[in-house]
Amino acid sequence: MDVTDIFYSYASSVVPIGWVYHGEVEKVPMHRDLLLEGTAEGQPANVFPCATAFLLSIDERSARFVTANHAFPDLQRDKAEVCVIVPPSKCPYEVSQDDIKVYIGAGDFIRLEGQDICVFEVDTPEALYTQHPSPLSLSFDLRVGDEVCTIGYPFIGYEGVVTAGIRDVRFVERLTYAHLSAIWPDNRGTLTLEFDNYVGPGNSGGPLINVRTGEVIGVVTWSRVEDKHGVTTFSHATCIVELDRARDKFPDLPSIGLRPPF
Repeated sequence: MDVTDIFYSYASSVVPIGWVYHGEVEKVPMHRDLLLEGTAEGQPANVFPCATAFLLSIDERSARFVTANHAFPDLQRDKAEVCVIVPPSKCPYEVSQDDIKVYIGAGDFIRLEGQDICVFEVDTPEALYTQHPSPLSLSFDLRVGDEVCTIGYPFIGYEGVVTAGIRDVRFVERLTYAHLSAIWPDNRGTLTLEFDNYVGPGNSGGPLINVRTGEVIGVVTWSRVEDKHGVTTFSHATCIVELDRARDKFPDLPSIGLRPPF
């Protein structure tokens, strides 16, 4: 597949997610400039857009997503809950805050902390369902040197501009192109993929897609700093086969093509 085809096919299937804080903004442990103002069940709520998630399945009742575990809040520890932020289909690239819809709360979920993956379900957001998004296919069909890309919302998911004292927030969805440069198991036995391009904060949880097949081969997790000046030249993803560890909780997870020989 061409990277442009991949982007247009899956732009609506990859969404920003955030942490929702209830109550007064002064009590939120985030800088106010990083927050979006909103309401939840009629009460004030502040949203911190922080990461990316991609769609595994959707019907009229529920939608299931994958993201990075470190991007998924703990209600008790973090005093926050997760939300799905749905940009309108009219513009997958740059979206004003006035156009987005925030859907709060997750139902079932499972954390794979060692693999830095989280699978979670939400009641299907109406704004997303009407866009007819395509769930992403999963595959272990990969080779070092393959062209890959990731879709996501880097730089904390949005860019803010203040004009005449009014803050104008715009969500920007980006595709990053790279090559698969290494594959290895870490000390926990988790299969890690390395690709030769930088992804910023906010890209965590996004899909790493093999351009050759158009299928997801990994979940973006972190970047590597190469020198003392902080120049980052490689990023990492957890291989999609690690989702098998979530099948006790979600036995109907999509199948993964071309299974590994181990």
